[in-house]
Amino acid sequence: MNRRVILFVSNISSIANAQYLERLFSAYGTVHHVELFGEGPHRYAEVTYGTVDDADTAVAALHCHYQTCRNLPMIVLYSKNSPAVSVYGHQVGLEFMKAAEEKRQPRLLTLDEFDSSYQRLGVQPPPSESDIILEYHTPGY
Repeated sequence: MNRRVILFVSNISSIANAQYLERLFSAYGTVHHVELFGEGPHRYAEVTYGTVDDADTAVAALHCHYQTCRNLPMIVLYSKNSPAVSVYGHQVGLEFMKAAEEKRQPRLLTLDEFDSSYQRLGVQPPPSESDIILEYHTPGY
């Protein structure tokens, strides 16, 4: 499926900017756009990918795994504004909402639970913060 998809991202550090998020999310596919909204604890972003496969890979790698705020895992779900949502993305969102209602940690769902026949490239661990920062500095600066 080649429709653009939008991910909702929250629990973002106050010092993380769009460029930082683009570099982080580009580890999982081509990022078309990153937009930040709000301030302080209400800060969130929308990250746009070209395919659901790229978005699914980012959700699997980053949702409740990566932290830009100390002891506060990043939330990465399909946005309600996304024109396309995978079965995997829908189930991760449902599990997250159910866990919030029950005041517990969400059960982490893996991609292979949903489509074991699909040949995915595998979910790489997120790049380290130092790797993201180093990619922005040119030698000699």
